[in-house]
Amino acid sequence: MFGRVCEVAASSLPVLAHLSWVYEGCRLASPAPPVVRLQLKGEDKAGYTVTVNGSPVAGGSSLFSALLLLDLEILRLSLFSPPPLPGFHAAWVARGKEAFILAGEGGCGKSSLCYLLVLHGFAYGSDEATAFSPDGGLLPLPRRIMLKGDNPLIPRLALKQDDRNLLAGFDGRFYLLPEDFCLAPPGFYDLSFVFLKYQGDLAMIKVTPVRTLDALRSLLGLAFRLKTVTPSLFALLVKSLGPGRALVLEYGSLDQALAFLLELADGKVLASA
Repeated sequence: MFGRVCEVAASSLPVLAHLSWVYEGCRLASPAPPVVRLQLKGEDKAGYTVTVNGSPVAGGSSLFSALLLLDLEILRLSLFSPPPLPGFHAAWVARGKEAFILAGEGGCGKSSLCYLLVLHGFAYGSDEATAFSPDGGLLPLPRRIMLKGDNPLIPRLALKQDDRNLLAGFDGRFYLLPEDFCLAPPGFYDLSFVFLKYQGDLAMIKVTPVRTLDALRSLLGLAFRLKTVTPSLFALLVKSLGPGRALVLEYGSLDQALAFLLELADGKVLASA
């Protein structure tokens, strides 16, 4: 992932099958020396342990918590194993030379909008982590998009569970990608940064341009989960974003947000309006 090789092992064959499926798009056709080795060991009675290069780093009393911890470690170590890459907790999709970075706090609708935009022909970059190469190009992470079991898109799109998804048995969450999805290539894009705020009682969307560097820095801090905002990441984003291409989008429904993002991609509305 991100040009890094992670070797992931598990003491349970169903767990290994689950991980192989979730990260199917990240698997290498030709083996290469791993940067880091991760392993999930344990059982329900004794608990589970996530190890990195043989050393325990996290533990969970249930398989559910252990799988979530392992997933986070895979993302974190792919980004921050030496030398670290600039990256943070956000989704990104692309169409042509344009790319949208979708960020926000928990429950902002980032994953849902990422999936809907891919359904509408956008190339898939990542659902969980937006990372940049050392020279500033965007890097894809084709892990399957994760939706929680109560997500309204599931009944709306008649989404079906896959038998390989172990987490379905715990809280009903989905891992999925449209069958005909296209993976966004790594490289340089004209970037727009969209900070999402879901407001369930909002009748119309509200778009607020981010006009100062301090405001952008504050939003990045809210969106962060994988690590603190580094000066190099902040400088890279400021350099990559075009004038007026950072905004806060408050919305009351996914349809509202999707319609705005599609119009923004088509040039029918201006981010700085």
